[in-house]
Amino acid sequence: MNEPGYRQSVLEAVVETVPDGILVVDKNRQFFTYNQQFVDMWGIPDDVVASGDDQRAIESVLAELERPNEFLQTVEYFYDNPDETGHELIHLSDGRTFERYTAPAKDDDGTYYGRIWVFSDVTSRKQYEKRLRALNEAARRLVTAETMVEVADVTVDVAADVLDQPLTALWRYESDEEQLVPLAATDTADDLDESQDTADEIGTIPPDTTEMQVFHKGEPTLIENYQQMDAPAHPETPLGTLLLVPMDGHGQLHVGSCVVEEFDPATRELIEILARNATAAFERVQREQELRDRERELERQNERLNEFANIVSHDLRNPLTVASGRLSLAREECDSEHFDAIEDALERMNVLIEDTLSLARQGKTIDEKTSVSLEDAVEEAWERTDTATATLEVADDLATVHGDADRIQELLENLFRNAVEHGGENVTIRVGRSNDGFYVADDGPGVPEGDRRRVFDHGFTTSDRGTGFGLAIVERIAEAHGWNVTVTDSESGGARFEFTVG
Repeated sequence: MNEPGYRQSVLEAVVETVPDGILVVDKNRQFFTYNQQFVDMWGIPDDVVASGDDQRAIESVLAELERPNEFLQTVEYFYDNPDETGHELIHLSDGRTFERYTAPAKDDDGTYYGRIWVFSDVTSRKQYEKRLRALNEAARRLVTAETMVEVADVTVDVAADVLDQPLTALWRYESDEEQLVPLAATDTADDLDESQDTADEIGTIPPDTTEMQVFHKGEPTLIENYQQMDAPAHPETPLGTLLLVPMDGHGQLHVGSCVVEEFDPATRELIEILARNATAAFERVQREQELRDRERELERQNERLNEFANIVSHDLRNPLTVASGRLSLAREECDSEHFDAIEDALERMNVLIEDTLSLARQGKTIDEKTSVSLEDAVEEAWERTDTATATLEVADDLATVHGDADRIQELLENLFRNAVEHGGENVTIRVGRSNDGFYVADDGPGVPEGDRRRVFDHGFTTSDRGTGFGLAIVERIAEAHGWNVTVTDSESGGARFEFTVG
């Protein structure tokens, strides 16, 4: 096995077996060995091959290159620099792309014998990469699509323009009718099925069809011959090979041809990537639509609640006004120990009405947020609140938040009133900055751990004078801003309300 003839035959067999084109030239730039793949991929004439002249071979292929001068300069560079290795792409004028690798042929002592050239046809790989890049760029259009129809239109356009698939259509699944209804199709797909009504060119896919079976199975399926399917939805449509790609329950993408032909695996992979991108876009559009629907419903609920609160407050204020007037007249006519109690009750009813209206209104979302200085909001709220002889301490590093200044001020007013109501007229209130937002703390009796969730329920109060609405209003305002509010112990054992500002 160490005989020179054996080694030479093995070398020749290896050279002929590899899929790449191989050329080995000696130091005089004459062919030492080559394989048939090298000759075929470059189309070198037989007489040039027979001459073994590397220079003639180069001249015979220059006309096929996009940049012949650059090619020639690179070749000469490597011959002039025998120790250099190189790797680059060569673009041919017919659209093909070769990957070239070259290295010197040396022995263990470093003696230079010539140069090895290896050529790989990477046209398919480069075309795939180019189409994949184009597909990724086109996916940005899917990101901005706002409706299901728009997503479908973009998808079939990309299939036609980027993936060169003019026969493409997309269906949406309707669970109520158990069918696939057309959303979008290329012009070629629309024109193909002339038997369908012009308002529904590509036709609905009913139950008990092969297409629907593939949809429920949920796996991409290649139909080699549509005309030989067991239960095609449109047997009269002149389709050949057809790729069906289900889209996670949203619908199904169909890409095909009018003839029976082999489906390129790389193209199939790109189509499935497109289908996944479109599926993600469908899910995003659906989530956004559901969010808009919820927001509209919440807005309607808020409007109804506000309207109800206004009606109730109006209906309650009228008899209260009458009662207050009657009380004034009664005071003029006589004196009674019950008058003060009646007046207190009427005032409490007015407070309850105001708090009910406020609670109804504070659940509304914030349409426009502005930068609000917490320090300014604290000062305004303190001035507008009856705080008796209570003390306010404000930290120097209060942050600026984004929100509705009036509602933030009302939030603070309710917290100040709550502190005075439960901590007494001499309570000390401190407003400071926390890791995720801000806090309002006092040195009053605090909130028992078992009541810390219930304090935000409307109607819950431990004070004889409280209405049970103040902290509920605080939580509503916080939620409307997207904040979270919790209650814990302050350093002095009182209540500490912490706001996490998102």
